[in-house]
Amino acid sequence: MSPVFATAYLPSIEYFRLLSGFEQITIEQCEHFKKQTMRNRCFILSPNGVQCLSVPIIHHSGTKQAIKELKISYASPWQRLHWKTFSTAYNRSPFFEYYVDEFHHFYVDDKYKWLIDFNMEQLSWILKSIKKNTVVDKTNSFSVMSNDDYRFISNVKSTEAAVVKQFKTYNQVFVYKYGFMPNLSIIDLIFNTGGRSMDYLADSLD
Repeated sequence: MSPVFATAYLPSIEYFRLLSGFEQITIEQCEHFKKQTMRNRCFILSPNGVQCLSVPIIHHSGTKQAIKELKISYASPWQRLHWKTFSTAYNRSPFFEYYVDEFHHFYVDDKYKWLIDFNMEQLSWILKSIKKNTVVDKTNSFSVMSNDDYRFISNVKSTEAAVVKQFKTYNQVFVYKYGFMPNLSIIDLIFNTGGRSMDYLADSLD
């Protein structure tokens, strides 16, 4: 089996730094959903500092649900909120206008039923945007792995500060206000560095 990554909502730069080393990966869709992880949330740098955005899901309390069984909730206008937040955070970034039309449809034109489908569609768009031709499959069953297991990257608490601090800086919209914030969502890197995103991923660690 190819290296396995957990699904994630607009995954972190560290996620893509690791992914960029492989020509083929597998996305885990059979594991049980873990709360307070990157599987349905991401972090960006907004005018108010680092901000967490979460995709609401329909999760039955007290039951274990596989990722592939999780439906997105539209009880609140989260798409409109996320889009407004992205626009406010990145409309002054160098490459926002270049990517905005394609990125926009995830929050205006489409309503995805399943979290895994939403994340996979965005993953496909991100790979195209950073010009990385990685073949992506999905698991058919859950298994415990000892090698090439990168599912922990989507566990927020597993991202060690010592690793994060090694990331080289790049220009961010609000760096003058908060200083450089490392290892945000890949979307922060794309909107700020555009076509140089893959160069950064290849050279992101000292």
